Amino acid sequence: MIDFPALFKQFGVDLFTRTGPPAVEVAQQLESSADYNNDCMIDTQLNPPTKDAPQTFLEECAAWVIKSTDAVWHATEGVNEAIEEYFYEDWFSSSDAGILRGLDALKELVRSKRTAFPDLKIHVTDALCHGNDIDGYKTTMPDILTGTNTGPSDFGPATNRSVIYRGIAVCYVQKVQGRWQYVAEWVLHDSATYLKQMGFKAKIAPKPEIRDCKQNTPSWGWQAPEGPILMF
Repeated sequence: MIDFPALFKQFGVDLFTRTGPPAVEVAQQLESSADYNNDCMIDTQLNPPTKDAPQTFLEECAAWVIKSTDAVWHATEGVNEAIEEYFYEDWFSSSDAGILRGLDALKELVRSKRTAFPDLKIHVTDALCHGNDIDGYKTTMPDILTGTNTGPSDFGPATNRSVIYRGIAVCYVQKVQGRWQYVAEWVLHDSATYLKQMGFKAKIAPKPEIRDCKQNTPSWGWQAPEGPILMF
């Protein structure tokens, strides 16, 4: 999923108001990438490294992703307990909204979103898992979010507008003290469409850090540190 509104906004093109073809300058900038490639990523650890590692969690992994999503975003009680069960204490999130870290930040995110949209529904459209019991698992979950803004949000009082927009999450899951938990996630939502439907002006997402030839971390084989929590 590509954040096209943010991409073209940086080119000076507003996809929500523009009806003609992209500006010539946009095409020229796109042509300048013709010699770029990601070959250096091929030499990174893209696949789980442990040979013949057990995969006892693989069969239930996709269902676990769906159940954990429902427990956090749709349950009417025990939400904070579900967060503590399914998410590592130093959980890390990188998304179109910026960087979040730790369970307190996650609990506030969930509380705020569900207050703004009491009827929020995350419609899971697929769930994929790859990995093993030693190196951990990487999961992918595309979804569609719907809801009506009948409560206060980060942008102000309730608008009573309904929204429907796409999202996708890539997560790293590892066993911590005997429990499978989300350690990190990389998420992209169609925030431009979301804001437009809310009646607000679309805004540029925080600029991501470009790390050519480097994988997202934490990755395969990560283990929870003993003692004080260290930064990834």
